[in-house]
Amino acid sequence: MDLAVGFDIGDFVQWESQGVIQFEAKKVTAISDDYTHAFVEGSATGLPVRELQKVDPPAETGGSGGSSFPSWDFFRSQKLKTPPAKVAMNQDVYTLPGGGGLVLQWPASMTTDDLEDVELWLEMMKRKLKRIVTKKEQNEAE
Repeated sequence: MDLAVGFDIGDFVQWESQGVIQFEAKKVTAISDDYTHAFVEGSATGLPVRELQKVDPPAETGGSGGSSFPSWDFFRSQKLKTPPAKVAMNQDVYTLPGGGGLVLQWPASMTTDDLEDVELWLEMMKRKLKRIVTKKEQNEAE
């Protein structure tokens, strides 16, 4: 089945976001009904198809596909990768009164779809931060 996205379920893709390769050669397991997002082995997160490229299967899988998705410890150990200079970026830093700070970077130019994705991501981050604060307050109360 030849989809408008340029690859099929079972094909291997590479994800590049803002000029930074996020992973190489993951097998596509599903594509959203509107063909805007693809899902790859080892992840439940939909990836924008406009940021994916079809690639050859990695030699070690022989095209059979076994999941080689890194553990979350791998992601935690990675340093923040900044996009190459060719991508115009904006950045804001907010210093927290209790110490530390937050850094937010975003492309100087975004589409409406990009903005909607950012809004959803920020809502998710807000929920995560609330859980951290609640857990800390519960620990202090004990």
